[in-house]
Amino acid sequence: MNNIKFLLNKYIAFIALSFFLISCNSNELTEVVIYYTNDTHGRLINYSKIKHIIDSEKKKNENVFLVSSGDIFSGNPIVDRYEKKGFPMIDIMNKVGYNASVFGNHEFDYGQVVLANRIEQAKFDFICANMDIVDSKLPKIKPYVILETSNKLKLAFLGLLQVEDNGIPATHPKRLIGLKFRNPLDSLEKYSNLKKENNALIVLSHLGYKTDTILAQKFQDADIIIGGHSHTLLTEADSVKNVLITQSGAYLDNLGKIVLIFKGDKLISKTVKLINLDKYEVKNAEIAKSIDVYINNPIFKKVIGTADEKISGNDELGSLMTDALTSIDGIDIAFQNHGGIRDNEIDKGNITLESIYKLEPFNNEVTKMVLTTNEIRGIISTSYYYRNKNDVQVSGIKFIIITQNDSIKDIKLQDYEGKAIDEKKTYNVALNSYMAKTLDFEHSDKGTPTGIYTCDRLIEYIKEKKNLKYNGVIRAITK
Repeated sequence: MNNIKFLLNKYIAFIALSFFLISCNSNELTEVVIYYTNDTHGRLINYSKIKHIIDSEKKKNENVFLVSSGDIFSGNPIVDRYEKKGFPMIDIMNKVGYNASVFGNHEFDYGQVVLANRIEQAKFDFICANMDIVDSKLPKIKPYVILETSNKLKLAFLGLLQVEDNGIPATHPKRLIGLKFRNPLDSLEKYSNLKKENNALIVLSHLGYKTDTILAQKFQDADIIIGGHSHTLLTEADSVKNVLITQSGAYLDNLGKIVLIFKGDKLISKTVKLINLDKYEVKNAEIAKSIDVYINNPIFKKVIGTADEKISGNDELGSLMTDALTSIDGIDIAFQNHGGIRDNEIDKGNITLESIYKLEPFNNEVTKMVLTTNEIRGIISTSYYYRNKNDVQVSGIKFIIITQNDSIKDIKLQDYEGKAIDEKKTYNVALNSYMAKTLDFEHSDKGTPTGIYTCDRLIEYIKEKKNLKYNGVIRAITK
């Protein structure tokens, strides 16, 4: 009997000690650091600095993660024009140590076969909660990923991708065949359990800043929204309904840093700051060497022409890009959307392949349409109302948008001398295939693919012209 009492008392003491230790542990403070990037668009150069920052952090804290809010591709020829498109970006992201990335709309720019290869190459998870694979080349994609700390705290990362009014992300529709997208804000209820089942819920959002503020109001289970798509630079995080919203700008100019403090299993503090990578000087030598190998590809340094003066801004660059299309036999007029002009300037002097690939990374097929003057006006007005300002450049004509009370009153179509063009004629108009597929303007001719591609044609045009001068060229005017 005494032995039984002794064992019972020992068991009770053990249970009491266990509860005491649990009670102590419930007050234990845990610091978790989440670094983040968004809209890098193929920029590699600052990853050597990011690697040094992360390695330094890991020396003092074992709970360190790195995530992306999408658009890792499109915008740098070093990545976009590599033999295996996108390969350098994933290679460097693997070496730096990413844990997860949501899809951005530009992740689809290379097509699904290439994207599937990049997903297979990645040592981190791609996530998206509002995309369904119906009949696609892509593997099954997780809606979220759970990352654990060393003491078993669970962080849920939910991915959301922007969807345009036409029901798809902002990329070429033909690259999305076999995929179905849902309104991201309508997809939230399904994942409300993530907050209950985990210690923190972070949304990797490629929705844009304005939509993120709506998301925060609608989805207050989220602790933090790490945003992308709108290239918004938030030097300090916004707070909506106690949901922190942050975004680091674009092009890897900054690295975001989130610090979460847990007391036991409860999140008690969350802070955000940005690290200006241009001011951070220390690099990881191994990553810097890997990046240099990609950057110093001699093919990109090939000179194809000369700019007599700097070519800058949408008017000048858009005029150059559309002139390349009207140089195609049988094309009278060409349009270029501002969103497809991806660099700000071409410097005076030698023009290299690299500078053109930066300017025009998409290389969409040229579509020819036979249009009336009113249908041409439809291109201009539809683009205008989409952005609430002029959003196209032109070759073959110039146009004047006359507005009144923020609405278009008239659109005048003129030749370069200012004379009205013939309203009775139809014109052969060239658009890149993205514009042809996504611009919702009235037109009878649905378009004919030419087999000619925009960037390829631009390169050939520059080679033919040799010397370019676009200083002061303005063909699109709003009054």
